[in-house]
Amino acid sequence: MKTKVQLHKTIYWLEQVRKIYGDCSDTQLAQILHTTKQALSKQINGETQMSVEQAVRVAQILDISPFVVICGTAGGSDRDEKFWTAALAEYELRQKNERQTQRNPDPAGRLRRAS
Repeated sequence: MKTKVQLHKTIYWLEQVRKIYGDCSDTQLAQILHTTKQALSKQINGETQMSVEQAVRVAQILDISPFVVICGTAGGSDRDEKFWTAALAEYELRQKNERQTQRNPDPAGRLRRAS
């Protein structure tokens, strides 16, 4: 069964950070993200995407993997979006498998101690 992967664009991530800080102003948000108000304004208006460094900062604030933020904010063509969607789907599948393995490392009881 395929999982639907959602890439979120820069504006989405900026809104998530803004919510954490109580709907702060653009000036405050720019300070939080270590950027200028002018650069932030261009991101909000869709003129530019956030940098990788800023994506990592957003991920730290939201306590999520930077990869998730970077995948959505990489921008570019439809081909790029397909690439990042596939990369994110693969990442999420690996994360899901790791969580399942941690919860149930030997479901069939195959790993038994030698007597």
